[in-house]
Amino acid sequence: MMNASDDSEAIRVLSSDCPMREQALRLIFSGEPHADSGVDQRIRAMADIVAAQGMNSDLLVATFRAGQPTEACLAIESPGRSAIVYVGPVCTTAAGPKFSVRLLRELQNQAWQRDIALLQAMVSPDETHLERLFAEAGFRFLAELIYLDRVREMPVPSPRNLPQLELITYSQRHHDLFLCGLEQTYTETLDCAGLSGARRTEDVLASHRATGRHDPSLWFLARIAGEPAGVLLLSPLRNRNVLEIVYIGVAHRFRRRGVGRALMHKCSDETRARNVDGVTVAVDSVNTPARMLYRNWGFAESGRRRAWIAVRPS
Repeated sequence: MMNASDDSEAIRVLSSDCPMREQALRLIFSGEPHADSGVDQRIRAMADIVAAQGMNSDLLVATFRAGQPTEACLAIESPGRSAIVYVGPVCTTAAGPKFSVRLLRELQNQAWQRDIALLQAMVSPDETHLERLFAEAGFRFLAELIYLDRVREMPVPSPRNLPQLELITYSQRHHDLFLCGLEQTYTETLDCAGLSGARRTEDVLASHRATGRHDPSLWFLARIAGEPAGVLLLSPLRNRNVLEIVYIGVAHRFRRRGVGRALMHKCSDETRARNVDGVTVAVDSVNTPARMLYRNWGFAESGRRRAWIAVRPS
């Protein structure tokens, strides 16, 4: 237990066997600690997803007053030393913002002790109050992400004037090639550039592997004349009959040569071959070349979220 501004308030880290965990999780999902069948069902659904995707939801911290939890935040850890942060509605009120900030700072301290390298929080564009809270707690704005969807029936752009790519499918034997290929795409990237150096490339690849239902036959390294030219990582989603573009990137020296368009044709081929309904992707709003590529392929915007991050001190 860590004492806060006075003896009536405290921050506690709730272990996996703590009887107060359910009340704290309800605070995150609904703002109320009391039992509710609908809220409890959502908590169980979250636990099922966490287990299915090899994640860890042990890191839960809460404020207590008079022995009862009043605010809570949760970090769901994924492979790759990263975690997604969730806060409850009480944390976003004006009643006690300073204590909410201390709660988020304690979550960070606990995360760094667990060797988590990156905390991420996703905020709706209209949640400016929540952005202020994360900023005061030491998080920094990363990017506004635009979510895009494309249905399989959309016309396919002409494949003329595309470069000839050698496509290598992921296997453990090719693991180091994929690490090298990823690193080649990071140079002067417009895709969440603020993440550069936050984690090892090995961690990034592990994080990509944990997205959706990993299928190594849907991971491709593109080479031109034996050199890494681009990477396309696809994954089937668990709750929709679509493929997600987990990552697509082109090596700096091969940009503006049609590699991205060629990789999108490969994505289209896999969509038809696997009889899925379409493709989904998230793109950084400042990544104009990627947005133009997706526009040409008929992707339509389905939503936006703003990403905030905290990086473990080196």
